[in-house]
Amino acid sequence: MAKSQKGFQFEREVCKDLSLWWTKEKRDDVFWRTSGSGARATTRKKSKLQTFGQTGDIQATDPIGQPLIDLLSIEIKRGYSKFTIADMLDKSPTAALQEWEKWMMQAESDRELSKAYSWLLITKRNRRVSLVFMPWWLFSSLINVGAKVQFAHPIFTGAFQVNKISNIIFACTFDNFLKYIEPKHIRRLLGKLKRRKNKKPESTPFFWTTHDDRCTGAIEGKDYQ
Repeated sequence: MAKSQKGFQFEREVCKDLSLWWTKEKRDDVFWRTSGSGARATTRKKSKLQTFGQTGDIQATDPIGQPLIDLLSIEIKRGYSKFTIADMLDKSPTAALQEWEKWMMQAESDRELSKAYSWLLITKRNRRVSLVFMPWWLFSSLINVGAKVQFAHPIFTGAFQVNKISNIIFACTFDNFLKYIEPKHIRRLLGKLKRRKNKKPESTPFFWTTHDDRCTGAIEGKDYQ
């Protein structure tokens, strides 16, 4: 199977899994692939045109799923088996951008275009389980609205420089993301962020540590019912 076909199939599988998770196994059609995996929105952006719901790789095809898309711009990468997150650890100072750096820069670019609060990167190498990567502030904030994602072992945290910005990320398996985070946690966090009055401009560096003003109000662990 061609790499592009593997990617499309994986995107469809992720959309089905997210739909079932979001609806407690009742529906498998709440989320679907965006047009050209976000290419349409990127093309229209060059002409300074907005395209609702078509950034990133996943859109909500039913309004009940829109809270997830409002909180997260979701990027999906399938294959690329010769690349790992370790490439960002052992690269030389003069090395070209690593594939993972490009993915994270793309994830942030699409997040900014979509006006979502964060990005989520879902990856799968050949004959490996699917993984989820997110900014550390998102991980911390989800814990403080009741998610048990800190128990989603195996987990990974790492600090990297991407585009000359220091960043902290968290990762776990996609299965454990669905197990330890519930849709109600997504809604709670989105509600807290929407209620905050003083938001950072969209040019804020894109991983935000837990000290950043954008997430401070969301991770205090109060008023999340």
